[in-house]
Amino acid sequence: AYGDLLAAGTPDELLAASQLVSFNVQGSDLALGEQLKTLPGVEQVVAMGHVYSVSGKDGKCIHQSLAGISGLHYESVETGLEQVFIQLMERTPERAQ
Repeated sequence: AYGDLLAAGTPDELLAASQLVSFNVQGSDLALGEQLKTLPGVEQVVAMGHVYSVSGKDGKCIHQSLAGISGLHYESVETGLEQVFIQLMERTPERAQ
């Protein structure tokens, strides 16, 4: 990915092609980030201050997984280019090594 073009298109085209569904998640458990990574449907978890951005392609599955955790506050949010960029970076050959 160092200097390589990862994707081409308008922001709207990149967002649509990613097929990501995103949620903002808050909770009091200190190990919440690690727990979120293990949930069915979750492909990426990014800490953004006191909120975790959770994304994946199966929004219904993620929603059901989040609903099963007590004391958790979450909401569906619009996927941003940040999540798309992370998804693209995780697919690069350098990342696989």
